Amino acid sequence: MAIPVRTIAVFALLLASASGQDGDYQLRVLAHTQFIPKGKKLGLAAWGILPNTLNQASQRRLVLTGGVYKNDKRWVEVMAGGLFSRNEPSSFVLDLRYSERYKRTNTSLEVLYNFRTDSLLINPGFTTPVRIKRLRAAVGGEADLNFGARNRNWVAGPRVVIPVPVCRRICKDASLVTAYRFHSDGRRVVRNYIALNF
Repeated sequence: MAIPVRTIAVFALLLASASGQDGDYQLRVLAHTQFIPKGKKLGLAAWGILPNTLNQASQRRLVLTGGVYKNDKRWVEVMAGGLFSRNEPSSFVLDLRYSERYKRTNTSLEVLYNFRTDSLLINPGFTTPVRIKRLRAAVGGEADLNFGARNRNWVAGPRVVIPVPVCRRICKDASLVTAYRFHSDGRRVVRNYIALNF
């Protein structure tokens, strides 16, 4: 899919500049790995996530591990783990993640249940690959649907994914994701993700 470089550049700049206007800024770090024996489709998966490194009060950390089924176009992970925080009790969570690649679209879905807060998070997303000269990138959207015992809300917005060649000797790939997120309570948040796949 050919999208003019100028269009993508303007889109990315709008997302980045929005953080300095009326919204908050978040930085999320994700590390992901899958171990699947050669010739097999079943293996192990693990995630380590810092939901917002700029929130020094809570310093949340999410650790997940479990099984993965993977074929040429899709994978499904079923995991359990813990959400840890400096100022909140630890939480046991169950997590399901799904990713599928089509010819022109990549889709993803996460469903996470937090036992301590009795809350369910559904996180769908999609991207479509684009080219910026020699650079392969992607544009798309993401959403968070939160169903809690005391609180229900949603978040949605566009995202831009740029591959970053910073750790090829250590990890398989890395990317920088910028998302402009509209919250149901009226807030607007710019979130950057640093995503590392090992």
